[in-house]
Amino acid sequence: MIKCRTWNVNGGLENKLCDYTFQSCLFDYDICILLECWITEHSNISLNGFNVHAYHRTKRVRNRTQGEGIVILVKDKLEQYVKINEILFDTIVWIQISKDIFHDQKDMFIAAVYIPPIDSKFHDIYDCDLFLELSNCIAKYTELGNILITGDFNARTGSLQDYIQNDSLSSETVSYTHLRAHETRH
Repeated sequence: MIKCRTWNVNGGLENKLCDYTFQSCLFDYDICILLECWITEHSNISLNGFNVHAYHRTKRVRNRTQGEGIVILVKDKLEQYVKINEILFDTIVWIQISKDIFHDQKDMFIAAVYIPPIDSKFHDIYDCDLFLELSNCIAKYTELGNILITGDFNARTGSLQDYIQNDSLSSETVSYTHLRAHETRH
């Protein structure tokens, strides 16, 4: 079994990695996906026991660094089974984990995703629909193996409801399910 963690660290990763309390939140995991790291090409990211795959934003507006960067930490013992397959628009990183570690027929593909907020300068410099790009990759990687999508999608509902209306789940179904669960406990 591989233990993964995804965490929006909200900037300052270089300093946070010097803090033992922060480090201790990572050591129990085999793969750590850290988002919104605020790193540049000059950042020095390292953590004992892990191989570091750091991806800063390659395009910028006025040298702005806030919000940039995805860092993927892979425990040393697993590095031979893990590779970075694809990086899309500096916001989606596809990680491949070999089927050999799972003793399975298929590789595992993990999408580490950071979707910038709609009012971000990101959308001024990249002319793309990130959700469409992600959807296309999901279709591609589903053909190649099992997939996991994780990250920060900056989803907002505003004044809209944050649940599906009229989802065709009838009250009878809910009552029956609740009743069956209640009967099983006695």
